[in-house]
Amino acid sequence: MICILTENELARNHGTGAQILQIVEGSAFHHFHWNIGHGRKSEVRESLLLVDWLPNVFGLGGIVRRLRRFTGLTWWRGTQVNTSLFPSYLRLHGLKFNVAYVVVGRESDAARALSIVKTLRVPYVLHMMDILESDGLKKETMPAIGELLAGASKVISLLPSITREMQKFISAPIQEIPIGQKITSWTAREFSHDQPIRLAMVGRP
Repeated sequence: MICILTENELARNHGTGAQILQIVEGSAFHHFHWNIGHGRKSEVRESLLLVDWLPNVFGLGGIVRRLRRFTGLTWWRGTQVNTSLFPSYLRLHGLKFNVAYVVVGRESDAARALSIVKTLRVPYVLHMMDILESDGLKKETMPAIGELLAGASKVISLLPSITREMQKFISAPIQEIPIGQKITSWTAREFSHDQPIRLAMVGRP
């Protein structure tokens, strides 16, 4: 059983979600994330959004927030997962993991993922598909990324540019796996100068 940890939902309307769904297709997994970044929920039932929802009522949100903190019914303490509530959820749903698959691109998400893998106490693979820090990765100010990289059983990068950023933290081998596509009959063909160029574009400009 694989524990998948990502910032955002697993959905095919964004590249990372589409890639992960393709990678884990046919595998037993459960997914945890703490943000919806592309406007829709995860496409799979085996996904849980770790967010403390508060009622949209003026003045009531603060009361509920304090009550949850007092009773311990919050998923997070800052960027650290609640080490009472999270294991209780796993026990309640009979979730036992053999390995974790972690996809993060920034320090704050690395801190959250790190706290979960420490709670799970299982080996994990770290796969960096994006770097979401505007100035790149910095060893001096990003301890969670450093610890996550150092503790991973396997480290995977999407691009050589991402690999170079990761190498600021570790000297261990980093495997580069580019974007995967299913093999179909729609393959690219050599460009012919006597034919018009056709461009196919998807997504928002």
